[in-house]
Amino acid sequence: MPQQASREKSIAHVLQTGLAYQREGRLFFAEACYRKILQIDPQHPDALYLLGMVAQQAGRYEIASKLIAAAIRANPVAAHYRNSLGNTYFRLSRRAALKQTRETPTTETQRHRDGQHTNGANTAGSPAAPSPQKQLELAMECYRQALALRPEYAEAHYNLGDALLRQGDDQAACECYRHAVALKPDCAHFHCGLGRVLQRQGNAQAAEEYYRRVLEIQPDYAERQHNLGNALFRRGELEEAAECYRCALALKPDLAETHTHLAGVLAKQGDIAGALQNYRRAVQLKPDFAEAYTSLGILLDEQGDLAGAEDACRRAVAAKPGSALVHSNLAAVLDERGCLAEATESCRRALTLNPGLAAAHSNLAGILWRQCDFESSVAACRRAIALNPTCAAAYCNLGSALSDQGDLEEGLRCYQRALEAKPDWATALFYTGLTLLLQGNFAQGWQDYEQRWRLKHWRRREFSQPLWLGEPLEGARILLHAEQGLGDTLQFVRYVPLVAARGGKVILEVPPRLRRLLSGLEGAAEVISRGQDLPEFTWQCPLMSLPLAFGTELATIPADVPYIHADPARVQAWSQRLERTGLRVGLVWAGSPKHVNDRQRSLPLARFTALTQIPGASFYALQKGHAAAETQPLPPGMRLIDLGPEQSNMAETAAIIANLDLVISVDTSVAHLAGALGKPVWILLHYVPDWRWLLHREDSPWYPTARLFRQPKLRDWDPVLQRVEEELARYRGTNFNNIQHRTAETQNMTE
Repeated sequence: MPQQASREKSIAHVLQTGLAYQREGRLFFAEACYRKILQIDPQHPDALYLLGMVAQQAGRYEIASKLIAAAIRANPVAAHYRNSLGNTYFRLSRRAALKQTRETPTTETQRHRDGQHTNGANTAGSPAAPSPQKQLELAMECYRQALALRPEYAEAHYNLGDALLRQGDDQAACECYRHAVALKPDCAHFHCGLGRVLQRQGNAQAAEEYYRRVLEIQPDYAERQHNLGNALFRRGELEEAAECYRCALALKPDLAETHTHLAGVLAKQGDIAGALQNYRRAVQLKPDFAEAYTSLGILLDEQGDLAGAEDACRRAVAAKPGSALVHSNLAAVLDERGCLAEATESCRRALTLNPGLAAAHSNLAGILWRQCDFESSVAACRRAIALNPTCAAAYCNLGSALSDQGDLEEGLRCYQRALEAKPDWATALFYTGLTLLLQGNFAQGWQDYEQRWRLKHWRRREFSQPLWLGEPLEGARILLHAEQGLGDTLQFVRYVPLVAARGGKVILEVPPRLRRLLSGLEGAAEVISRGQDLPEFTWQCPLMSLPLAFGTELATIPADVPYIHADPARVQAWSQRLERTGLRVGLVWAGSPKHVNDRQRSLPLARFTALTQIPGASFYALQKGHAAAETQPLPPGMRLIDLGPEQSNMAETAAIIANLDLVISVDTSVAHLAGALGKPVWILLHYVPDWRWLLHREDSPWYPTARLFRQPKLRDWDPVLQRVEEELARYRGTNFNNIQHRTAETQNMTE
């Protein structure tokens, strides 16, 4: 008997020690105490319960539920055990619901990669986790069991009210809260909960009375809720944090910092509208709140509202001009808006204020990369990484700068380092995909290229119809839709007949400028312009996901040309207008200035002056856009007929090209059009070109009639232009007889 008493006394001492540790937040030591007790008495109910509470505090809710359930089996009449088990299930319900909203369902791309189809089978055979609703029902059952054991248990009444509120039963929740308040009239938390549910029910006057009572009981309750929300946020308990912030704002609606913190939680939860509303309310309450403006700017930037993001970042700078970070953030937005000079200035201002700000060095690197100053970009990246070795953006920028200098393998290693710092980062995966495609690694490249849909300024169109990636179509209608530029559309409509051959009735949606040209495309049952009402369809696929759907490899690129044909009537009309003798050459010297690589791919018209002076050839400008103005006037000594103003759409351009012997172009949509028409086309490429032109070859597997002229080194167009001039003189001589019979060739182009 004395030995038993001594044992119980020892257990009681260890238990109290563990409780002391637990109250101090020293969970490791508390857990050690409880486990020591369980070594002596494996069924000790309080040790099992408190060990479960340690797990609950640490967010290990599944473990907590098992331990507390074991405690209940050891002591079935402890009401607080059942209340705590209910709390654990309630948190599990919240976590499961949040996971459902965050978790992207298995993507069609991933399904294709894994060789799975849409039968929904659970191939792993593992049991499904309980649904959020099931977890909530378990929580409510536990609360009711606790109340059956102890009807005056105020906390259990309140917690049951929370669960009912989550289930949407506001009236029943209100009754539970009233019970809790009646049992503990001096509990500020209970009054606040009742006030919130009354406010939800539209009873603002009654809610206000309870809120006043909260502040009478505990004047700093709102601030305490704000601080608790911060702690929960740091632990990753977002919904609980949001509830604390809402509670604080219900009591004191003018807490600007709380609005900002709530906005941050809502943004992480995907409630963008709610986040924007709270950020804007914060800056209304506190017009010089630089941090709120900064966060608002970042969120607007992520949503693609660059004008709004710039305005918010400028307001942050005005509110806090001595902050390096706000200048750096403004620089990033200005960079995205194409204001590179001002972006550079903002970045350098940030670095003057704080030379050790890694983010500013990384942003500067991105700006320098856009300006094609790759050497300086590399140096800025390395400074950022030296300051912050886990700066994923700096590694990604470094990968891009090195790749554009020709060091693709080191570029890939940098993207991998970025992914180590920020796993599953879409930007690094996307650039990895571009590099792999450039290297001819199509199998993995197409997979990573799908990451484009996760980039912040690349919005996937929302369809209820599933993404098609090769499934049997059996006569079903499928929408194939253009997603990028004109050249991308022209390149990938080659897949339309292949989709039709799989049994699909193809609806092809294209930019308005291409509708007339593609209206007779083989395999397309219907061609519509983007912006028109869509007809009924069963499947859908972006054009640039079709290579993934068909598992395209270098050897299996569908390259039969022509697959686009010009309108015979327009071809005939243009044949009467162009020179009837000599070599007819179309010329395009620049692409869209909005393209990220336009500084590298485009040339001034004057660089082609010597080319146009080659005897026996007539040159026709097919240039559209801003660079077309370079023909007014023509550079001195240039022989060029400008047809740009007469190209109302790409169908007209196709008719002109059908009458030409050759097209010479930088990497633009006209180069793709010429290749798709089966017309000889010489494409001038910068040192590390767009992925579709691959590396170290003069031909293109996409266009059999194309010939590629590549820069031998970075920024060096002189050897390219010289070689084109030499080859054109040779080409004219070789093809003299063919030129005499161009009428027959033109007829073939219109079939």
